[in-house]
Amino acid sequence: MTKNNYIVCSTVRSGSTLLCRTLETLDGFGQPEEYFHRHRLEALNLENSPDDFLQYCHSIFTQDTPDRFGIKMHWWQLMEFLALGRELPQFRDKSDLDILNGIFPNLRFIYLWRRDVTSQAVSAAIASQTGQWEKSMHNTSNKLRPVKFQPWKIYEWEQSLKEQNHCWQTFFQTNQLDYYAITYEDLVESFTENVAQVISHIDGQQNPPSTPLTMPTQRQSNRVNRRFSTYYRLMPKSLLSTLFQLYCRVTQNGGGV
Repeated sequence: MTKNNYIVCSTVRSGSTLLCRTLETLDGFGQPEEYFHRHRLEALNLENSPDDFLQYCHSIFTQDTPDRFGIKMHWWQLMEFLALGRELPQFRDKSDLDILNGIFPNLRFIYLWRRDVTSQAVSAAIASQTGQWEKSMHNTSNKLRPVKFQPWKIYEWEQSLKEQNHCWQTFFQTNQLDYYAITYEDLVESFTENVAQVISHIDGQQNPPSTPLTMPTQRQSNRVNRRFSTYYRLMPKSLLSTLFQLYCRVTQNGGGV
């Protein structure tokens, strides 16, 4: 039986953890994780050993379920994966898609993005301060670490997220991929229905979940997010751009903001 493998193509704070944690709860859909997060690659010292990199890819591919292998990648993780792949002689002159399918064959692509990029950027800026990138449904704590309104950081995230979304879309178009696109807003509004559509894309046929679905993570947006979003949207883009440029100069000179 041929594996129906899949990759969740995403950006931070796009709902990718919600989707991937949900797929993990379903029978035979693997454990779509960030296997190529920079911190994981550094911890395993894979950046300097192409053979170890290939062995690592083989190990995560074979440890998963016999039916489907799943993986989650943000844009920069894909870039690092492809760079490491091209260190291997058999992939040195291959295309991006050849490398992906050469290591993880028969991939289906799911593109998860967020229409409200400003709110996404605010969420990312707050998470980078608090260190809390996800919140499970079992976490009932309401304690919040104090966060600062830093519009230059929100601006930086906003520009980065727009660029990453553009890169994903260009990647799909360049490789003429039949991908399934879903927004965070649609996912949370009609959760079970949209997860069923993702499953159908992975399997290539209508195959609704056999068990009721519940969200495994909580929405982290709160009054702080809403207040920061309001403040940020009131600021002229020209001012935000100037603040960001000043921030870059200060940090390059060894200062901090």
